[in-house]
Amino acid sequence: MTEKMLTPFVSEFDGLGLFIDKRKDDIYFGHGGWDEGFSSQMTAHKDKGYGVVVLTNSNHPEFIEELIRSVAHAYEWGNYVPIYQSQPLTELMMAKAIGRYQNGSDNVLTIYREGNRLFYKDLFIKPMELFAVSDSTFIRRQRTAKIQIKTKPADGKLHIVYIKSENEPLKFENPRIEPNVKVPFEWFLEGNFQRALTEYQKLKQSNPGDRAIAEASINSNGYELMNNGKALQAKELFKINTELYPTSANVYDSYAEACYKNGDLDLAITNYKKALKLDPKNKNTAKMLAEVLFKKSTK
Repeated sequence: MTEKMLTPFVSEFDGLGLFIDKRKDDIYFGHGGWDEGFSSQMTAHKDKGYGVVVLTNSNHPEFIEELIRSVAHAYEWGNYVPIYQSQPLTELMMAKAIGRYQNGSDNVLTIYREGNRLFYKDLFIKPMELFAVSDSTFIRRQRTAKIQIKTKPADGKLHIVYIKSENEPLKFENPRIEPNVKVPFEWFLEGNFQRALTEYQKLKQSNPGDRAIAEASINSNGYELMNNGKALQAKELFKINTELYPTSANVYDSYAEACYKNGDLDLAITNYKKALKLDPKNKNTAKMLAEVLFKKSTK
C-alpha cells in the first residue's frame, strides 16, 4: 500500500492520496490541510527517513513554506533547498524583464519593480520577489524553477521561460503582451462583469476543453475570492458561472452560498431552490435552504 501511495498515478506529481515532489534524485511526498483559521503541511523524504509536519492556527501558507525550507536547510535535506549567490539587479536587467506575459487563456504574469527590487505575480497568487543569480536568470524563494527572460527565435517575442532542469528543452509558452490586452478574469477584476462574461463565452465557444473555462476552475476562483474576504466579487463570479453552465446544480449552489454570505437572503433562497431542482438528492443544498428560510423567517 505504501508503494502504491508513493507511485505516480494520474500525473508525475500525484500519488494515491499524496503529492509527490521529485527534486533531482530525491523524492519527497506530502499533503497540506486547510480550514478557516488553520493550515498545515506534511513533507517527508521517500527513502531517507526525515521530514516535518507544520501545524498552525492561522492561514499563512507562505510562513509554512518558509519554515519547511528552514528545516530542510538546517538538517541538510538532499536537493531540497538549492543555494544560489545573488547579484545586484541592473537597470538593463530590470528593463528587459518588466512587463506582462500571457499565462494560458485566463491568466497574466506580471513582472514589476519597486525601487531596486523586482517582483513576479499572476492574477491568483501573492507577489514573489525575484532575485538575480546571473545577468539573465532569476529565482524565487517559494519555487524551485528558475526564470529566464528569453527571445523565442521563431517569432522574436520575449517570453518568460521556466528552467526546472538543465537538461530539458526550453518551452516558450509565456509571451510578453501589450498593456491593452486583457484576459476575461482581468475584465472581471476591473468590475466589468458583462465584458468578462462575453469573453468567457467566446472562450467557451472557441475552445470548450480549455481548463480556464471549466466550471470547476471558475468555481475554484470564486471560492478563492470568498476565502480572502472578497465575498461580493465571489458572488459576481459565481453568477457568471451560472450563465456559462445553466444546467449545473453546483454553480447555483455556490452562487446561493455567496448570496447568503452577502446577506441577500431572497437571492440565496432562489438559487438554492434552482440547485435543488437540478439535484434533488443533494442533502447539503436542502440543509442550507432550510437554514436560509429559517433565518429569513426570524428577521
